[in-house]
Amino acid sequence: MQLFFLIFFLPAVPWTFPPVFASETSAQNTIQNLETLVQSMNNLSRMISATREVMKSLDGIGREKELEVQLDELQVKLQVMEGSFEQLSTGIGLHALRKEKEADVDWNRELAEFLAPIMNEVKK
Repeated sequence: MQLFFLIFFLPAVPWTFPPVFASETSAQNTIQNLETLVQSMNNLSRMISATREVMKSLDGIGREKELEVQLDELQVKLQVMEGSFEQLSTGIGLHALRKEKEADVDWNRELAEFLAPIMNEVKK
């Protein structure tokens, strides 16, 4: 019975809500995703700390390479999660901002466009 409900009635659900509710749901989903991501990042940070502690302890003797590889993998995952968090929270990814910064700006043209009206008034 539940499968019947999911197959036939659930696809119609999004079309029955007003647009305002849909945007509220989207915002709620984003907040929930951010909260889950923060929890995952906290857990990953704890795992990184625990791995570092094992490296310093007697249990880490002879396992340095293995623990370093594990630590590197955990740090990469944390960086990916941080990027995902920034993308979710701002709505755009950092790569878009970096591309914008990398775009060449012709400062001479920009300055000329900015000062042209002023210079025209001074010439009059």
